[in-house]
This record gives sequence, structure tokens and C-alpha cells, in this order.
Amino acid sequence: LAAFLAASRGKHPEERGASLQDDEGIRALHSMVAMQGQTDGNIDQESVNNHFVCFVHANGRVWELDGLKASPIDHGPASPATLATDAAAVVKREFIEKRPDSLNFSLLALGPAAADD
Repeated sequence: LAAFLAASRGKHPEERGASLQDDEGIRALHSMVAMQGQTDGNIDQESVNNHFVCFVHANGRVWELDGLKASPIDHGPASPATLATDAAAVVKREFIEKRPDSLNFSLLALGPAAADD
């Protein structure tokens, strides 16, 4: 890793990305670690301050995907048109209201591009 960092220092991000993609040392290290299997799912959730949670629509429901939980969590009815609103309600109820004084929170929504008129 140190060799890759030294070799990519000063490169444009796109060049650095291409170098990372082609680096045999990084590829070998990734393969070795990937073969070790999954992370232990028995993580003390109170000790984890920052991680990603994703909300998706599937089969008419809004689902929470959180790698720290044993399985997806069904948060109730949703549609593609209401997913953002439905997920925001879950975030408010399950995250913000439970820790109203916490500043360790951010939210990002990804969706299709707006249709050109």
C-alpha cells in the first residue's frame, strides 16, 4: 500500500483511480483479504459511530439495509414515488428522535435524473 501511495502521489484523481485498478499488489492483497470471509456480525452497535445505512424500495415496501443488522428491516408500505418521503419518516423516527442531540448524522439521496421538459 505504501508503494502505491508513493507512486500515485501528485497524480490527478482519474490517473490515481486507473493506477489503483491496475495495481497487482493491491489486487493480490484484496483477494487475500476477501478470501478470509465475512466480518463478524456480532458487533457492539453502540461502539460504532459511523457507518452506512441504505433505504430501498422493493415489493411495495421500504427496506433498511444495514450491515450491522442480521437481515433487512421492513419499515412498511412504500412506492417508488414516495420512497424519499417514506425513508425520511423512518430516519426521523428511528435515528433522529432517538438521539436528538447527536450531530453525527448525514443523509444523501440518490435517484434518477429529472426528466427534460
